[in-house]
Amino acid sequence: MNESNTNNYWWSSASLRIVHSDLDPDSITRMLGLTPSIRQKPGESKIHFGGSTSAGYWCACERKDYPHRPDLVIRWAEEVASQNNDCLRRLLNNNHGIDVYVGIHINVMSIGFEMPPTHHLGKLGIVVGIEFFGR
Repeated sequence: MNESNTNNYWWSSASLRIVHSDLDPDSITRMLGLTPSIRQKPGESKIHFGGSTSAGYWCACERKDYPHRPDLVIRWAEEVASQNNDCLRRLLNNNHGIDVYVGIHINVMSIGFEMPPTHHLGKLGIVVGIEFFGR
């Protein structure tokens, strides 16, 4: 992850991650209409999934810098789930692993934000993990 704005009070990012032993990254890109930040075919990654030690991996990210609060990247992930509900449901039904990872990087003692509703992510059963990083 690019950390070029380390002078900011904070920055946050969310990653929608999809993995499967025979994942075709180009078909995921076409299906979701998002530009991935990482796309790896099976055999190119070091990601274990199912019985595979090198599963296909696709990841799209959204980053927001100070003064935007971290809830905006969570809202981005929820919007992606809302707009692509049927596609994500098909992928989940075909045993693809899908999650959202949120990283919050702070250079201050504390940051507060309201957790937005994640109805579409929750309805799909997509887990949202949040990790805080301090300097």
